[in-house]
Amino acid sequence: MKHLFLLIFLAISCISFAQDRQHERFEYKHNISVRFNPHIIAITKNSNSGYHKFFYNNGYAYDFGLSYNYKVHKNICVGANIYAWTWKQRTTLSHSITSGIFGKASLNRFYYVRPFVELFVGYEYWTLYNKGCYGSEDQCSITNSFCIYGAPGISFHMFKNHLQLDLMCNFSNRGNIGEHKIYFSWRIGYNFNCKNSR
Repeated sequence: MKHLFLLIFLAISCISFAQDRQHERFEYKHNISVRFNPHIIAITKNSNSGYHKFFYNNGYAYDFGLSYNYKVHKNICVGANIYAWTWKQRTTLSHSITSGIFGKASLNRFYYVRPFVELFVGYEYWTLYNKGCYGSEDQCSITNSFCIYGAPGISFHMFKNHLQLDLMCNFSNRGNIGEHKIYFSWRIGYNFNCKNSR
């Protein structure tokens, strides 16, 4: 009986060790991600909400970004992020570019689907250009400010963890396109290891 328990214990240990090795094999320290989000511009005749269209009177709105992060712990990443957005509608044209650093904590209990929380701190350069109409002159304003956002989300890991899709909801102190301080975004990234980082 003792030998039977010993054999069962050894079998379970070997299986657990093999799973850990397999899991460890597909964990990567480096990640490069890109995002590109077209936005729906919400307008009506008399207000800024109502009918939803991607384009209106030659208008458009989108944001894009590039980020790099490094895994310092199996649940924690740190990195740098740069992103920009542009918004054009009728006589208004806005641009913003933001760069900064972020930290990301994820729950790795489930291997292919992982909830996470991200915190970003950066600096924003924002311009707003209003084309003159009805005899008024053109106007341009420039704003510089610190910005911060927190974002809960979910990561989907695919193709032996090389490909990663993040879906997140951003809560920001600065308004994004259309002055929205709460907005959804997504990004897709590639996970890899450098030669000497395994």
